[in-house]
Amino acid sequence: MSNVLVGVKPLNGGAKSDPVPSHEYYEKGYDTLVLPITNTKYREACKLKFKEYKDLVGVNGDKVDNLNMLDVPYPQYFQLNPLKNSSIIGLLSSWVELDSKDKLINEFSSQVLRHEVSYASFLGIQTVIIAPPRNLTNLQIFTSNLNSLLSSFPKVNFSISLPICEESRWSEDGKLSTVIDPLSTWDLWNSIRSQCDYAFNLSVSLALPKGNIPRYVINRWVLEPIKCFLINTSRFITNAKGFPVLSKFNQIIIWFIIQKRALDPPALILHGDLKDTSNLEYLKYLVSISSKNSQLTVIEHFNLKSLVISNRQEQLQIPLQPYQHDLDNSTYQIFEKDAAKYDSYERAFRAVLKDVSRNGRFDQLQDEIRQQLPSFNILVVGPGQGPLISKLFIAIQSLGLDLQSFRITAIEKNSNVIPHLAQTNHAKWNGIVTIINESTNSWEYRGPFFNLVVSELLGSFGCNELSPECLNPLEKYCEKDCIFIPQSYSSYIAPASSPAIYSKLTANQVPVLPLGFPHEIISTKYEHVWTFEHPSRTRPSVSQPGNLHNKRTSLTTFKCHHKGVIHGLLGYFTAVLYPGILLSNMPSEPDPPNLISWLPIFFPLEAPIYISDDQEVSILMKREFRDNRVWYEWSVESFIYLVLPTQESQSMTQRSSYNVDTQGATAVPRSWSQRVNINQVTALAAQLHLRQDSNINSIFNSECEKSDLQRGDIEEEQEEEYQLRVRTGVSRVHNAGGRFYSLRL
Repeated sequence: MSNVLVGVKPLNGGAKSDPVPSHEYYEKGYDTLVLPITNTKYREACKLKFKEYKDLVGVNGDKVDNLNMLDVPYPQYFQLNPLKNSSIIGLLSSWVELDSKDKLINEFSSQVLRHEVSYASFLGIQTVIIAPPRNLTNLQIFTSNLNSLLSSFPKVNFSISLPICEESRWSEDGKLSTVIDPLSTWDLWNSIRSQCDYAFNLSVSLALPKGNIPRYVINRWVLEPIKCFLINTSRFITNAKGFPVLSKFNQIIIWFIIQKRALDPPALILHGDLKDTSNLEYLKYLVSISSKNSQLTVIEHFNLKSLVISNRQEQLQIPLQPYQHDLDNSTYQIFEKDAAKYDSYERAFRAVLKDVSRNGRFDQLQDEIRQQLPSFNILVVGPGQGPLISKLFIAIQSLGLDLQSFRITAIEKNSNVIPHLAQTNHAKWNGIVTIINESTNSWEYRGPFFNLVVSELLGSFGCNELSPECLNPLEKYCEKDCIFIPQSYSSYIAPASSPAIYSKLTANQVPVLPLGFPHEIISTKYEHVWTFEHPSRTRPSVSQPGNLHNKRTSLTTFKCHHKGVIHGLLGYFTAVLYPGILLSNMPSEPDPPNLISWLPIFFPLEAPIYISDDQEVSILMKREFRDNRVWYEWSVESFIYLVLPTQESQSMTQRSSYNVDTQGATAVPRSWSQRVNINQVTALAAQLHLRQDSNINSIFNSECEKSDLQRGDIEEEQEEEYQLRVRTGVSRVHNAGGRFYSLRL
């Protein structure tokens, strides 16, 4: 991955006023530098200005009602670090307090950062790193000030520095602390990001962990806009040959993140003791071999590689309208690269023909007798440019069957591919195939009934490209024992998180196919929604117009062990081509493992739903039909189970650590801030910016409010307990009546 930058934060970047010899680092091979915008001289000037203002006004912070006289000086040339290269990542001052309740400190801090960002923007610096809040109780104050910066400087990306995970630590009494919540720092980031309304110019910079952390933490973070990956040189260990290396676990984290985010990979930033360049050489080595240690699925690798090569960004594609849209040549060519799919079809063809052969259908007979028998009649629906038909011929010939025993018809509505089919029929298929340019719902067939119907009409959700509606009209032309390939296909769904998709959506009631966007399900597994079979068991026996038999409704429940945000629903399918031969785009399906034809489908939510640990999610999915249109509707609810003593359950009085409103619409656990180790959050800021004790309070002698992190735990009740299911979140019914999206027949 040549687009992965390896940079450095010089150790003396903010501790001295002397110019940082940035050119020396570039000469050593670093791609970028992380440097403070201002130096300590500016900090001292601000300290003096603050004191002058307080002396002039004669009052303390909270009593200042009119701040119009406050004017923080713009940094002078000797108070600025030389930032001549636009590839530099700026480091904003960490001694300010954007989260202070003190009006004076708050306004002073805001003006300082505005000056620094303004200068960085003037130089063309695109990214600045900002320290996280010190006091989580005042998080809303911090995000309010951050929002102001985000809107004032839309061309600058603001990246909040955070540890990737709270880690176990040795206390002063020699005890190892227990990590209560591995997702606590992600939870902090999510709160900031949500209050900033998923601002496009807000990102996060993460620190490499000291030891192993849960995989679900990494999976959650890789969905986020990671701008930098901060690697302290203390994370390196010396191998047997005396070279610095990272642990295998940290290697995998780096590979996983730069592969998953191949279109916009984070910069790898070294900081700490930088005595030599061996760490740099090792990191560049890790980047160079990352493609040889793939952490991606086959379809992820195929799609991301295609986008990188073509220099394209992520795309949200609208699912195909089969009766409205015709595929172009380039799309057919991509589909035809899916060898795993067509190999599965070929195996299904062989299996069918073998089973039919066992019944004596293709026995060697005299020509006169064979000519009197009806041909084995095969219909290929939607052959495109013909790969299915080619596989059918291969299967017939591999079994040594006589082609004269078969009658093959292909029906294709796309007029643009008919010349190609005709040419292939003449050149490769000996003119055996009868080609029909027609839609299945308007085709009137007068020939002998079909024994085998083969189709390639599946969408990402199975039925979302109207495969049932395309195949149902053909059943009246089939023998009673006609075989369909596929015989059935089932849809699966799961609640999913994808901040990137949510941020890019322009219509949140239309399903999309995410190409290149990171996403993951937050439930323990996918759940079955519905199944279609061919021949259809729900179709009326008497031929009559209508499509009500293809309506479906499903209410499914999911267990979610870890907190997260539901941005939408991920849909997949599994098809049974023939007994024992499956086709699926589900990531968990092992057979076949190399499909590249189908992206998942994403049903977005208008408003994200936050869930805490061990919640239950209920999803309603409907496939509706009316007025010659098919559409999907979906809605989501989330629940928690409260444990009540039996004696209190009778009155339904809730006495636990949850707050529930009178309508049961919201129930949230005690503030997540109680579970965040604020010392670890600010420790990272201290490493990247200045010493931890160099804050605005130490300069101006103000007192910082302390977070209330010492609340006592609710005592466990020893009585018999009762579970109360409480609704914590609910979405609207999306795309009701097919108002925003529908498939026309």
